[in-house]
Amino acid sequence: MTTSYDRFTDKTAIVTGAGSGIGKAVAERLAAEGAAVAAFDLDLDATEATVAGITATGGNINTTATSPTANTRGTLPRSRPSSLSTRGVSA
Repeated sequence: MTTSYDRFTDKTAIVTGAGSGIGKAVAERLAAEGAAVAAFDLDLDATEATVAGITATGGNINTTATSPTANTRGTLPRSRPSSLSTRGVSA
């Protein structure tokens, strides 16, 4: 890595949205500062590219790209049932 401050050495960071944008930048920065990064995103190809980039620059990545539905039977519901309403606001 070109810049390393080692602020997060011996720390693990879980980053969601690591496939692009702010999530990717956060994952890269945390890895540059010594964290072991667990990267997650719904876009598996993009997350695998982030993982490859972090690994190629010497960063520590301790997971593979995955999505919340990777180890489940079926898919996530598109919206929450109305029974999960909170403080008068239904989902």
